[in-house]
Amino acid sequence: MLAPYPTYFNSPAFNNMHNPLFDAYIYFDTQETIHGFLFPFLLSALVMFAYRKSWTWEVTTALIAAMAVAWTTAYMGHTGLHTFPIEVFFLAVLAWRKKGEPFPLMLGYAFAFYTALSSDVIHGVLHPADGMWQTWYWGIGGAGFHDGLFMAPIFGLFAVLLTRFGKWLAIVLEGINDRAHALQVVSSGDSDV
Repeated sequence: MLAPYPTYFNSPAFNNMHNPLFDAYIYFDTQETIHGFLFPFLLSALVMFAYRKSWTWEVTTALIAAMAVAWTTAYMGHTGLHTFPIEVFFLAVLAWRKKGEPFPLMLGYAFAFYTALSSDVIHGVLHPADGMWQTWYWGIGGAGFHDGLFMAPIFGLFAVLLTRFGKWLAIVLEGINDRAHALQVVSSGDSDV
């Protein structure tokens, strides 16, 4: 639940209360929105800046596709917005297909955050908190550590990490299989001589 307006907002100076610029204090006023929105947003912005060379057109296309699928799978329940973590599958494909250097782990965090944020914003616009379009941003990140904006990027990290492990394991097992096959050929060749 959102924090009540402080009493100093009863002043006539604050007549425009449904303006996002005036209501920006909401994201700095409660711990839930600081944990659920502000920290992941700042971390994702820093990651995007740090890994801007790794952000290719392929990643942009995958992000747009993940956002489109996430918008269609999200629904509003009695406890809030529920989304399917579709970004995990897109990140797994990106991490598996990446040639040369591995897909950056933290880029998976930003990818998943922006996918979840797009669903939150779209459904905030379609289903505003109090029925007024001007309050579409209320509730974005409002569940704190339980919010999808906090949890989805962690799923994104695990998706990239597990895909890296799976790719490494596939390479190791392929090498073991090749050596076993080579030993089998050598041993069958010795028995014929």
